Amino acid sequence: MIDRCHTHNARLLRNLPSKAREVLLPIVVAMACACNPNIEKKYEYRYVGQDSGRVISFDLRDKEVDDGHRLFGLELCETGSYRICIYGEFTLAVPSGALEVGDEWQVAGSHFSVVAIESGLDGAGKTYVIQSESEGPKLEIFYSQDNGIWGMKLVDGELFKSKTRCGLGCAEEPSY
Repeated sequence: MIDRCHTHNARLLRNLPSKAREVLLPIVVAMACACNPNIEKKYEYRYVGQDSGRVISFDLRDKEVDDGHRLFGLELCETGSYRICIYGEFTLAVPSGALEVGDEWQVAGSHFSVVAIESGLDGAGKTYVIQSESEGPKLEIFYSQDNGIWGMKLVDGELFKSKTRCGLGCAEEPSY
């Protein structure tokens, strides 16, 4: 798909007079970006299980989570007071601003608390270890200001790490 898309755009440019190429170049570049699935999926975040290789995908544009076994919906919280906040069958939330050990918050029936601040975990610099408790199993979230949620795991379970440097709640858009 990508090769056909770029070939088609190059052919369009080559067959135009030079003045038309100057005018249309920004449009053709935009078309090339639209054809690139890496740019198109800028709202998708993937986490890979370190033992199983299983992938959990969060698609914020389509409001879906695919946990490798099933697909289910999610909702986004108001962004003003959170770096990331999604809820549904799967709830993750990290408030904006500074965090300290002992900080607590609740979102959609899930209770979150900062239980530790670690340095140098997985090269992420200062990492906040956040526990989430809900009616389901406990979840540990590994969050840094620079990298967002770079890891998560069920307590005593498998660690899922962000496929890219920039996870959910990261200041930048992810790059694939």
